[in-house]
Amino acid sequence: METRLYLFGLPRVEPGGTVVNLERRKALALAAYLALAERPRPRDELAALLWPELNQERARAALRSTLPNLTSQLPRGALAADRRTLVLRHEALWVDVLAALEDKSLLRWGAQVRYSFHLLFQQYATERLAAEPAEQAERCAPRPLLRGAGR
Repeated sequence: METRLYLFGLPRVEPGGTVVNLERRKALALAAYLALAERPRPRDELAALLWPELNQERARAALRSTLPNLTSQLPRGALAADRRTLVLRHEALWVDVLAALEDKSLLRWGAQVRYSFHLLFQQYATERLAAEPAEQAERCAPRPLLRGAGR
């Protein structure tokens, strides 16, 4: 059963041709980032990228709690992890961007495509994650305060 990771268009994971919904959006963001990484990435770097609003300890805990959601949808051994780094083994799953980069006609654009995706991911992460604390505060705030009552 081949697992595919699509990053062009709507990002998604398809094990065996079936689209699965990862419970956490950041699991998909992590998969995308690791899929395009050319070497193992430090856990601290990934935690800071995905959870910039948290201190290092809490961000690493959030990363640890996200990993089972991702690994449950990937082939066994696709995600290699040790205490310091994570790496997605490209031979364990098919990634559309990497397949496009292997196309000889696109070879000269490879570094630019990877860099563009890196910039897009950083922009998404910055914008999305900046909005999340406000959304979380709104969800957690007592309802009378949100409606202006109780003043």
